[in-house]
Amino acid sequence: MNLVHQPPKTPGDDLEGLLRTFFRAQMPNPWPTAPTPPFRTPKAIQSVPSRRRLMRSRWALAASIGLLLLGSLLLPGRFAPRSKIEQGPDGPGVSDTKFLQDMNKEHQKKQLDAKSKAEREADKGDELPDPE
Repeated sequence: MNLVHQPPKTPGDDLEGLLRTFFRAQMPNPWPTAPTPPFRTPKAIQSVPSRRRLMRSRWALAASIGLLLLGSLLLPGRFAPRSKIEQGPDGPGVSDTKFLQDMNKEHQKKQLDAKSKAEREADKGDELPDPE
């Protein structure tokens, strides 16, 4: 722990105390009251919305919800790609059995090709060059 040693204060060295007394002398004592306006302002009267305005806003809300629903049903059909019905909207699905069979056949073919290539390379490595 660091201790800060301050030099002893002389009686006229209290700057903070001098500033406090100066500013307190400049402020009025007692503090003046807040000025009041010469006239009274009337309270704001809240108008009750008429029945017609309420019905109009409700009809506008119903119309906007209807347009949103109609747009959400019609708009996606405009951007969907043209595809066959049996394939679904985005092409063949993962649950399509023919699609899965084709994927399995292709995978097995790639495995056999890789295996035969590895065997051919191993056979080449076993052959010793003829010393001539």
